[in-house]
Amino acid sequence: MGGGELEETSDGAAFEEVEQYLQSLEAHVKAVAKATKFLVNVSKDTSSNMHELGQTLFGMVQDYDPSKTNSAAGDVSDVNVNVNVNVNVNVNVNHDDNDTTHSRNSNNSHNSNNNNNNNTNNKSLPSLKTISNVFASLSAIHKVKHDENDQKITPPLQSIEWTLKSARLALKRRKERQLTYNTYLQQIKNRQATVDKLRHNAAINPQHTPNADAQMANAQTSLDNARQLANKALEELDEVSQRVLREMDRLKAEVDE
Repeated sequence: MGGGELEETSDGAAFEEVEQYLQSLEAHVKAVAKATKFLVNVSKDTSSNMHELGQTLFGMVQDYDPSKTNSAAGDVSDVNVNVNVNVNVNVNVNHDDNDTTHSRNSNNSHNSNNNNNNNTNNKSLPSLKTISNVFASLSAIHKVKHDENDQKITPPLQSIEWTLKSARLALKRRKERQLTYNTYLQQIKNRQATVDKLRHNAAINPQHTPNADAQMANAQTSLDNARQLANKALEELDEVSQRVLREMDRLKAEVDE
């Protein structure tokens, strides 16, 4: 085991595949979530823009009322008609009755046609208030569309995102157990080296002393304790590993659905 490297268990290859699978899945989920939310928010943005435009038009209605303007224009037109009629009557006062009647009928017909054309043009164009109401309705429609689509896509996306976070947390806990196990393995190596050194010293110096025997006994006990702790840590690591693998099977099944 090199510096910084953790000694892997028999299922190490399986967890390398798990890591690669999670990285790929997280990238795909992130891309899908970004694209989907963008499309859903298009309806939201459209609703907001139409609402603002409708409010702007409504404000214009308060400052400029086409119906009042048209009414005022009609009054001016009537005045002009009366002036024209009076002028025509005065100019033709010396003509005979037939010419006068003809002139009046001609003027009345001309003015009537102009009024009809004005009324037709006015009726063909919607008022600002009508356009404002249309934008308000469209804004509400797009808002409902956004809410419906958001309810359809948000829960499943949140579910898979939380599942991915849970899987990452499980891998993190396994890594902690693996680190603990490797710590005890390193203790075993260090304490084994101490025992070997004491044995070597005892071999080259056959004269045993009580102090040397006590050191050997303590070193051996420390080594045995480290082995026991390592075995316990390995059991916990295996237990967590199996739990993570089951979680990954559940995740894959959920993604496939």
